[in-house]
Amino acid sequence: MRSGHLAPAELALSQLVADYLTYYRPLSDLEPATEALPLLARVIELKARPLLPRPLPDEAAAELEEVLTAVAPLTELEDAVAFLRYRRRRPRRHVRTIPKAP
Repeated sequence: MRSGHLAPAELALSQLVADYLTYYRPLSDLEPATEALPLLARVIELKARPLLPRPLPDEAAAELEEVLTAVAPLTELEDAVAFLRYRRRRPRRHVRTIPKAP
């Protein structure tokens, strides 16, 4: 990969890990296996990096923050409306009748 002959996208991680385990598992000395781990971790990092979300530019981050700030009260309002609908549909159990004055 360092020489540019193999792109990270062309490398199957499952096959790489399987080959690693097949090669190093039978060895009684774990030192070579532990020396190869940083390289394996770097390959996994290179493979995973394109899958991670990229940070937003400052303008987009500010705009997103503004939208989220505007949405918060709407969410609270939606919760209040849902509560009031629930209360309206719920049968009233404790209704007092007040006798009319004579």
